Amino acid sequence: MSFLSVHFAAMTAALFFLYYILPKRFQPIILLAGSLYFYCRNSGTLLFIMLGTSLAAFLFGQLLSKYSGFKALYGSKILCGFSAFLLLLPLIVLKYSSFFFRLTGTDSSFLLSIALPVGISFYTLQLIAYCTDIYRGKYPPERSLLRFLLFTSFFPQILQGPIPRYEALGKTLFAPHSLEEKDVLQGLWRIAGGLFCKLMIADKAAVFVNAVFNTDEVFSGILYLTAGIFYSFQLYADFLSCVLLAQGIALLFGIRLSENFAQPYFSSSIKDFWRRWHISLSSWLRDYVYIPLGGSRKGKFRTYVNLIAVFFVSGIWHGSGFKYIFWGLMHGFYQVFGSLTEKIRHRFFTALHIPDSFRLFMKRSTTFLLVTAAWIIFRANSLRDGLYALYSIVFRTFTDSFGEGSFLLSLLPLPELIVLFLSVLSLFIWEQQKENGNNLSCILLGKSFKKQFAAAFFLLFIIAVFGTYGFGYDANAFIYGGF
Repeated sequence: MSFLSVHFAAMTAALFFLYYILPKRFQPIILLAGSLYFYCRNSGTLLFIMLGTSLAAFLFGQLLSKYSGFKALYGSKILCGFSAFLLLLPLIVLKYSSFFFRLTGTDSSFLLSIALPVGISFYTLQLIAYCTDIYRGKYPPERSLLRFLLFTSFFPQILQGPIPRYEALGKTLFAPHSLEEKDVLQGLWRIAGGLFCKLMIADKAAVFVNAVFNTDEVFSGILYLTAGIFYSFQLYADFLSCVLLAQGIALLFGIRLSENFAQPYFSSSIKDFWRRWHISLSSWLRDYVYIPLGGSRKGKFRTYVNLIAVFFVSGIWHGSGFKYIFWGLMHGFYQVFGSLTEKIRHRFFTALHIPDSFRLFMKRSTTFLLVTAAWIIFRANSLRDGLYALYSIVFRTFTDSFGEGSFLLSLLPLPELIVLFLSVLSLFIWEQQKENGNNLSCILLGKSFKKQFAAAFFLLFIIAVFGTYGFGYDANAFIYGGF
């Protein structure tokens, strides 16, 4: 059941009606019932894997709280480590076993019949954070199993996050809510924005990206570079779309999910990029991998080793394959190299008396190109294909490129390209205003509820007319849903 299906819309409408018409004490039960139904529709009997993992985390939380006084004897520390291992076990077995079997030449065909439970990569990290935070004494464990299951399975965020922390989501998830005009309006705007990013940008760009990367044909470097830039827009718009839809749907129930992006393509460095991209994952890796490894407290060399380790883990989390490991290590190398050359680059720019505005433009452009190079590895069907695409960009940029513009037009007719260009431009302007601390909708429409409501519905009308519904469109194919 996709976010974009009629079935999902009908389910959400029914839950919305029951949520506010019944007494408030039933609100968590209504959300839990809807969440379990949604998960069952997407994963079938694999629902029991999610329920079993949640039950294990719930019990570990009680134990970690009970035996927290034994930290001096390392009892609770061992228990915390064991809980993390046990919670990771279903993810390791289901997501990575086939990769290890391929490396050893062992037959893994039996694993192909086992589907990956929806959201397993996200809720696994969510539950590990919960147990670790209880071990650290940040908050007492949840005493109600039903409330804890709702925390794990809350349907808007189970597919692709954001990865919630218990202390943040629990406060708003379990609290009674009244129907608020402000929440409904903000939710509608985010839903409209999510549909815009998905249908007007991501799915249009995907037509060209898939044609280049899903073929054995060899292209010139300029076409690979163009496809890489298209993919940068596609991936961001697709992931942002799902997050906006999740936030918008949650707001209909008065529940606020954390932000997961902060204009990442306005980053001035790779370090800055990871403060802005997939914020819930970046902060999770910082709090539960980087800091426990020592962070930056044990000298520069150890800091660099810890950075490489963190991005190695990030690569593995995203997928089972050498290309994901290489992609993660690229970002780790970027950060280490950036730190080593920071003073040299600063002196270089200062010596040339380059204006701050142009310096910022150069930093943002360079960061975007470095991120795009890594995205090409990420998107390619294999590490070898990705490396060849980068090789072509460096050494074959203008080789045999004549006529490839017509290849693009054959995939996306000129009207579709114009709509895509205008949509990306609109998203850029919106992001730029947010970067400057402005709310563009309030600037253009004021704070009038009627004007904002009408504008949101007008945006939905534009999406219905110009959105991509052909060209191999698949409403279920959110990119990060595969991770």
